[in-house]
Amino acid sequence: MRQLPDGSLKRRVLRTRSEVATLAGRLTFFDLQRAADARGYFGLAHEAAIQVGDDLLAAAALGHLAFVPAAEHNTSAAISYLAGAADHARRSGVPLIQSWIAAVKSEVLGPANAAGTLRALDQAAALLSRPADAAPPAWFDYYSADRLDGFRGRAFLQLGRPEEARFALTGALRGLGPGAVKQKAVFLIDIASSYLDDQPQLDQACDLAGDAAATLAMAGYATASTRLQEFRARLRPWDDATVVADLDERLGALTA
Repeated sequence: MRQLPDGSLKRRVLRTRSEVATLAGRLTFFDLQRAADARGYFGLAHEAAIQVGDDLLAAAALGHLAFVPAAEHNTSAAISYLAGAADHARRSGVPLIQSWIAAVKSEVLGPANAAGTLRALDQAAALLSRPADAAPPAWFDYYSADRLDGFRGRAFLQLGRPEEARFALTGALRGLGPGAVKQKAVFLIDIASSYLDDQPQLDQACDLAGDAAATLAMAGYATASTRLQEFRARLRPWDDATVVADLDERLGALTA
C-alpha cells in the first residue's frame, strides 16, 4: 500500500482490503468468537473504506463492528456505530444495506427496548421495498427479505412471543439456500426455543435442536454452538425426560 501511487490500482487494493477485512472480522467474531480480533479487522475495513470513499464498504464495516460492543452489553456504543453505518448507507443509495442496518439495530436493542426493536424491524421492512439507485455489491450476500424474517423471529423470541417467532423463523428457514448451513443451524435452534414457552412441547423442541446439532457437525459455527448450549440450559427442569436424554445422546454422538 505504501508503494502504490494514487490511482485506480490503489483504489482497487483499498476496496479489496476493506472487503477481506470485513470477511475476516465476520469469521473471527461469529465463527470463532474472538471479539478482540474481530474489532481490529472491522476497524481496518472501515479505515480502508474511508480512504477510498466507499460508503457501502464503510457501512458494512461499522454495521458489523456494532455486534462487538453489543455482545459486551454496551448498547450505547453499538448504537453509535450503527448511526455511523446508517449515514454511510444513506449516501450509498442502496436501501438493502440500509435495511440490514435497521435489522441489526433491532437485535442490538433486544428485549431491553421492545418498542425500539419493533420500530427498527418496521423500518427494515419499509426500506426493503424502496427502489435502489444502485445494485447491491456482490459481496453483500448475507442479507435478504428471508434473513430479515430471521431477525424478526429472533426479536419475537426474546420478547416472549413464541408463536410469532416460530412463524417468522420458519419462513426464514424456507428461504435459505443449500449452502447456508450455519444460518440454518441458528434458525433451527431458535425455532426449537420457541417450543419452550408456558406450555413446552419437548418433542418438537428436542427434535429441532438435534437437527441443528447435526447441521453444526457439517460446519462449525460458534454462534450457533453457543445458542445450542443456551437451549440445553433451558431444558434443565426436564432433565429426567426421555426425549431430553435422547437429545443428550444425540449431541454426545455428534461431538465424539
